[in-house]
Amino acid sequence: MNPFCEIALEEAVQIKERKEKAGKGPVEVVALSIGSQKAQETLRTALAKGADKAIHLEVDTAFEEKLEPIHVARAISKLVETDKFDMIILGKQAIDDDANQTGQMVAGYLNWPQATFASKVEEEDGGTHLKVTREIDGGLDIVRVKLPALVTADLRLNTPRYSTLPNIMKAKKKPLEKKALKDLGIDLSLQTEILEVTEPPARQAGGDAETDTLSESVDKKPLNSARILTSKFTLSQYAVENMDFVIEYILYNVGDRTALKVTMDDRNSFPTQSFETVKGFLHVHWEEIAPGENVTHSVVVRPRTFGIFNYTSAMVTYYPTNDAKQAIISYSTAPGEGNIYRLKDYERRFASKISVWIGFLLLAMPTTVLPFIIWFQVQKKYAKTQIGQKKNR
Repeated sequence: MNPFCEIALEEAVQIKERKEKAGKGPVEVVALSIGSQKAQETLRTALAKGADKAIHLEVDTAFEEKLEPIHVARAISKLVETDKFDMIILGKQAIDDDANQTGQMVAGYLNWPQATFASKVEEEDGGTHLKVTREIDGGLDIVRVKLPALVTADLRLNTPRYSTLPNIMKAKKKPLEKKALKDLGIDLSLQTEILEVTEPPARQAGGDAETDTLSESVDKKPLNSARILTSKFTLSQYAVENMDFVIEYILYNVGDRTALKVTMDDRNSFPTQSFETVKGFLHVHWEEIAPGENVTHSVVVRPRTFGIFNYTSAMVTYYPTNDAKQAIISYSTAPGEGNIYRLKDYERRFASKISVWIGFLLLAMPTTVLPFIIWFQVQKKYAKTQIGQKKNR
């Protein structure tokens, strides 16, 4: 199953569980997949993870490879118009073509409000509206939509559950409805035509540069300004909920002038709803960084929860010369996507195993320690008998 769709399914199941716990049920979660016969395996997985019903829109294998986002969007829209769903949750994109179009097209066909790239979904006004937190390049965007609505899931929305053996067995008895995609009466004509496929040009072999010539060419082109390069590292081996996590930043001035009014801002990478700042600052200012010098800054944060997290770049601004009218904006390197472990999972996988060894020794005592004690007692008694016999002689 596409990981984005797996997260979308988990969110639907969690919404169902919250509603039924609050006495607002019953709620039905329906999983949908379009594809050949093998798509039923994915649907059975969805049923094992908490879906109540599955719909398989079947196509032959040859057409499956030609499916476009517009075909999927038309099919979903047709089913929703027929069965009257209250909410659609999709993965934000497929992982083969990364088109990121289906959700937006479905919302357009149905004339529904949409909230894409969701990292948090909350119900408001008694369940008639949703407040959705979206992750965008500049930070977090919070939108409010009225149901019925469409939501597309991003990686940090939740952590999908595992399918337990009892639920896998129950999934075999849950309803799985089969329909032919062509019977929905939608236009399945291809909208995309591949005109040409070419390979990139072969990379030419590199050559050696004369050191003196290279030095001269560099010397002839001075920067006449500051230039800040910023590296961002994670010093902690693992990120764990409610445990300290150390980030280090190193700012290098590789230019030939002093960088002035240097500011580094990484608050968007560690939003307060997801992280607590324990030590240091995520927004720092230096009056100047001399040419050829570097500065180091460390921050200790503490994740408030677990799940997938994307460690994005920090923004750095500075003035490259004394007379510069406009600040230069640059960005640090980014460690990329990582996992924040649940505390109990971390303790089970990585923490000290002293308690495990103690338990092992206790279990091993009947087969190792006790036989040794018995042997030692026998040897001691036998030795006394031997000494007594020698004295009698």
